[in-house]
Amino acid sequence: MLNNRMNLIWIVVIFLFYSLSATFVFAKGGGKGHGSGSPHGWSQGKKKGWNSDIPPGIEKKDEDRKPSGLTDEKDLLKENEKAEKRQEKEQEKVEKQQEKAQEKTEKQQEKEQKKERERNRHREKKQKDKSKSD
Repeated sequence: MLNNRMNLIWIVVIFLFYSLSATFVFAKGGGKGHGSGSPHGWSQGKKKGWNSDIPPGIEKKDEDRKPSGLTDEKDLLKENEKAEKRQEKEQEKVEKQQEKAQEKTEKQQEKEQKKERERNRHREKKQKDKSKSD
């Protein structure tokens, strides 16, 4: 009985294998022209106004298309303008930094001059007090 069940299982497995693999064997190709090698629609007659196997609208699109990696003059001009703007911004930034540094040094000089004046006044005051006491 066990042997009969094993045989039955093997028969079912083989049947399923062949039935599923047959769908791949008998499948029909569905590419351009359904495997005939010509574009879809050519079986109905030669297309008028076509210079090649490519439809005129698509052919025109391909002419306008640029190969990858190549840029247009407009793109180069835009890139140059962007680079110039970046350079101008960097230059303005440097100028602002220089102005800030100059203002900072001027403020420091003013503070030092003010301190020096205060010292001088203090010295003069001491000298005056000393001269009065003498």
